[in-house]
Amino acid sequence: MSRALPPNPSLEALQKEARQLQRAQAQGDPASCSTLRLLHQFGGRSDKEILATRLKLTDAQFALALDYGFRSWADLRDTVTWSDPRITERVDGGYRHRYDLGRIAPRMRDQRFFPHSSLTTEQHFRNQFHNELHALEALRDCDCAPAVVDADASSLTMTVEDVGDVGLPEDGAGSLETALRRSSRRLAKPKEISADWRQWQIERAVGCLEELRRI
Repeated sequence: MSRALPPNPSLEALQKEARQLQRAQAQGDPASCSTLRLLHQFGGRSDKEILATRLKLTDAQFALALDYGFRSWADLRDTVTWSDPRITERVDGGYRHRYDLGRIAPRMRDQRFFPHSSLTTEQHFRNQFHNELHALEALRDCDCAPAVVDADASSLTMTVEDVGDVGLPEDGAGSLETALRRSSRRLAKPKEISADWRQWQIERAVGCLEELRRI
C-alpha cells in the first residue's frame, strides 16, 4: 500500500528524503530495501543483493515516488511544485472565482490525486468547484453569504456579488448544517449523506466565507 505524502510537502524535503534513501542503502541499512524493492531491477531480490548494488540518486528518487503512489519522480515533483489552478479575481460588483485546469501539468491531469483513490487530478478540481459552489449556496440559504450571480460548470467559473457585511449565524455550524442538509438535495448524491461528508461541507462553507472576507 502506498504511503501518503506529508502535509504541505516540498520538493526540497523530498529530494533530501531520496538522498537519505540512497545513503541508507550505501551504508547497508536493510530498512531501505522495502522501498527499493519497488524498482523493477530489485523485484524479488534479497536484502543482501540490493545492498550490494551501487544505487544512483535517480533510482532512489524513482523508488521514493513509487512508494508514495506516483508513476515517476517527475509526477511526484510536479505534484508538489505546481501552480494552484484556483484563481480569484475582483470584478465589478463582486468577484470571479475560477479553476484554470490549464495550470495543471498535462501528465498530471489523469494521475491519481490521492494514492488511495482512483480520482484523477482533473476530476478532483472539477468536484472541488461544485463543492465550493454548493457550500456558498448553503451559506446563502442561511443568510450569511452573498449570492452566486452566475456559475458555469463547463468553464469552472462562478461570479459572486460583493460580500459586504456577512457573518456566521449566531448558532454557527448548526444553521450551516441545516442549510447544507437542505441544499444537498440539489446535488446528484445519495439521499443519505454521510456525517463525514456533511462535516467536510460545513468546514468548506466556513472556509469560503473566511476567504470572501479577505478579498
